[in-house]
Amino acid sequence: NELDKNLPQPGDTISEGDIHLRTIKEALKQSFPNVDNPVNCIHTGSTPPTHHSAGTVWFDTSSGLVKMRDIDDTQWLNMAHGQSGGLGSTLKLDVFNWSGGNYRNDTPELKKDWSMNPLSDNSTIIVTLSGQANVWGGLERQESKFKLSDVTNGFDITGNVTAIGFNHVNDANNFEIYSYTTFKGVYKPEDRQSGPFDLGLYGWTSSANDGGSGITGVTVEALEIE
Repeated sequence: NELDKNLPQPGDTISEGDIHLRTIKEALKQSFPNVDNPVNCIHTGSTPPTHHSAGTVWFDTSSGLVKMRDIDDTQWLNMAHGQSGGLGSTLKLDVFNWSGGNYRNDTPELKKDWSMNPLSDNSTIIVTLSGQANVWGGLERQESKFKLSDVTNGFDITGNVTAIGFNHVNDANNFEIYSYTTFKGVYKPEDRQSGPFDLGLYGWTSSANDGGSGITGVTVEALEIE
């Protein structure tokens, strides 16, 4: 930024020109210290750059998408969304599995937890859980309930989720049903503490006196984006 495009002046000595040539070379080498191969720049605009090669990056201002030229230089690949309301860049994807089980408690109880180690304190974590929920009981209304929480810092990522339930009346025998369930929670950076935390699945039933509930075949996906 200290280069003066108006120097050297036409009347300056030859040695003055030498100084400016060396200064230009020094600026280039300091600006690109590790470059020993052709480099693609990031192009910004509403239309694709005319000249491109494999690895060329283009910020498409018409859509807010950051795109990159594929390895064969035949098409643009969407990399991320450059607008504040977009998805952002994927930092990490954690996948956890748990065989699950049955239980009889009518208040939230930690059933399983997984260690999370986010890459950024400013990222958003989208958590999706799926599994087969079940509930049983007799002469009672029964519901199988869940929530996902940050166990370490005591923050509920989701509200209380009713995965499955029934209103069972006039039958002295147990009634049991199963259903596949999926629910999602968004853990925003303004809500969570920095550093690692334990992601916990809590489960309970509406009435432990006359039945119970459970979940099996659990898969949890935690997508960290920024």
